Amino acid sequence: MTRDGGPAFPSGRDCPPEDEATLRDWFAGQALAARTRWDTVHPMEYASIACECYAMADAMIAGRAEDGAGEVSDEEVKDRG
Repeated sequence: MTRDGGPAFPSGRDCPPEDEATLRDWFAGQALAARTRWDTVHPMEYASIACECYAMADAMIAGRAEDGAGEVSDEEVKDRG
């Protein structure tokens, strides 16, 4: 498994990995949906919110690794930030 959790929705097709969303992308999207559900977001906040959501996604992948579902440690997540 890759450090990004691998493909979120494996297609089974022979397509380049960059053409598919990763599990990290999926987790970040879910964090974004939760983060913006009740708050009005100003466009100047978009970049910081995106970083926040990917940090949450990295923590989710690290949590999966602790349960044996992935291969990313907490230290690797901290190194990314």
